Amino acid sequence: MTTTSQPVVVVPATLDDLDAIEAIELDCYSTPWSRQTLTFELMDANIVGLVARDDVVLGYTFMRHGFGEGHIESIAVAPSAQRRGVASYLMEALLVWARENALTTIALEVRQGNRAAMTLYHKYGFKIEGYRRGYYVDPIEDAILMRLNLEESYE
Repeated sequence: MTTTSQPVVVVPATLDDLDAIEAIELDCYSTPWSRQTLTFELMDANIVGLVARDDVVLGYTFMRHGFGEGHIESIAVAPSAQRRGVASYLMEALLVWARENALTTIALEVRQGNRAAMTLYHKYGFKIEGYRRGYYVDPIEDAILMRLNLEESYE
């Protein structure tokens, strides 16, 4: 585990963060996105990208948005920073962004075996909506579809 002198902050991701995001992507996923794909994510006006950082980038998230809806495409935390609340910082910042931009729902897919991620999503009110059989490869695994209705949480 790394120790740093800086508090964790969540800020918009920029192309300057690309190397760190790519390194985390390679560490966290069996089928990581290419550098080109990550670059497109960072440059796409319909995607909000955030990084959690202290002295270094600890994690990141990308959420596609349009027509009042969001879709979390990726959320990942460097192995050395896991179990330090970094994913919660990212999720909280995404939800603030979503509310400030009047999104009504946020959806995502998660590997059926990724219990830590499912626990995180449940913590923030996401509910299981369905399954996609064989959605993930290397290894082949089903996806659980989850959705958060932000309109319910506005009341």
